[in-house]
This record gives sequence, C-alpha cells and structure tokens, in this order.
Amino acid sequence: MFIGRTFVLISSCGLLIAATFSCVKVGSKTPISFQDRNISFNYEPVKLAEAISVKVTADNSSGSGIIIQKTANIYTIVTNRHVIDRGDVYYIHTVDSSIHKGKIDTISEQDDLAILKFTSDRIYPVAKINPAPLKLYNSLFAAGFPYNSDRLEVTLGKLLLQTKKPLKQGYQLGYSNNIQKGMSGGAIFNNLGEVVGVNGRSANPILPDYQYQDLSYPTKQLQQKMTQLSWGIPISKAMELINNL
Repeated sequence: MFIGRTFVLISSCGLLIAATFSCVKVGSKTPISFQDRNISFNYEPVKLAEAISVKVTADNSSGSGIIIQKTANIYTIVTNRHVIDRGDVYYIHTVDSSIHKGKIDTISEQDDLAILKFTSDRIYPVAKINPAPLKLYNSLFAAGFPYNSDRLEVTLGKLLLQTKKPLKQGYQLGYSNNIQKGMSGGAIFNNLGEVVGVNGRSANPILPDYQYQDLSYPTKQLQQKMTQLSWGIPISKAMELINNL
C-alpha cells in the first residue's frame, strides 16, 4: 500500500531528520536506523505513524487522531476530548486524502479522551496497540498534525517521567518530544511501532495545572519538572473506554 501525505521527522533537540516524503511504502521490511543523543530507532514506526494517523477537524479548529479499530466497514478513532469540544460537526482526514464525516461514539467523563467513528468501504491500516507499562528513558515517537497544517509531524524523544497516579484528565506520561498545537489526539509510539499513548499537552504551558485526579498535588520541585515535558495518556485508558462501550 502506498500513501501520499507529506510528513516531517524531528528529534527532541530540534534537528530535522527527514522531510517531505511524498510516497512511503507501508509494511516494507527494509529498516532505516538513526541515532540521536542516545535515541535509537527503526524507521518502521514512522511509516506506521503515517498510515494510522488522521486529522480531525471540527468547525474552525483541528486536532489529530488514531485509527485504533475496525469492525466491518466502521473505523474507530481515538482523540482527545478537548479536540472534539471545539465543534459540532467532525471530519476525519485519512492517509489517502479522503475526508469522512465523523460521529461521536463516546466521551470520557474523567480522562481527556473521546471516541469517534466513521464509515468507509476503503481499507485503512489499524494501529498496533501495546498497553503494557513503559520504562523510563524508552525512546518514543509522537505524531500529529500541527494546527493549520496537512503535514504529519513525527517528533523523537524519550519518556522522562511516569506518574504512579494519573494527573487530572488521565495524563501520566511525561516525555521530551516536542508537541505543537494541533497534535493533540495523535499517537505516541514505541520503537516497535506500537501505540503506547495519546498526545495531549505540550510543554511550558501558559497556565500550568498539575494536579492529580485525587485532588492532591505533586511537590513544587516535581511540578517544575512537569512543566518542561509534553504529556500523554496511556493507551490502556483509551482501550478501557472502547471496551466499556
């Protein structure tokens, strides 16, 4: 299967690794390796990111999403709740440049997650999921569509913080990857191309708010560290939401 989006791959230190690939063959067995400040990866996850990532548009705003499941001709998309909060009509932009009308399936009351569905007779790849707990300093890819862009951006980084209990809205994964506005709802991949989390919060917010779901607070020292990281939700939370439908 060939896909035709343009995407860019950027390391956590801002180094441009690869850009404007207009034709990538999904499923190729040829690995391309790269090392950047102790970040080592196989190129296969980047191709998978290209295949299963979607852009979600709602009225005049946009975010990202992940094709996470398929039943007959119905596809299930995971995104952030704050992405779909911005509109009433939703469209899913897939890898072949098609646009599908999306329908809200469910919205998490506790976590920053929402499930959309769309119907299509076309065949789209589905994400490989790994809900197992991550290890600190694992290399990670973060994918999504920056605001007002049709270009998929994939950034490199590492898991630097994993809270024992979730922050408000379910955030637990703190990583060094750069996340821009619009990349919310996009996938976090491990080095095997498996989806392990969902992007949601970028580093250095204007109004930091780091409170646990049980209403307690991290230490001030830990909060300072948290502000320097991007934050994601473990994919296990999304799977729980889907399985409870």
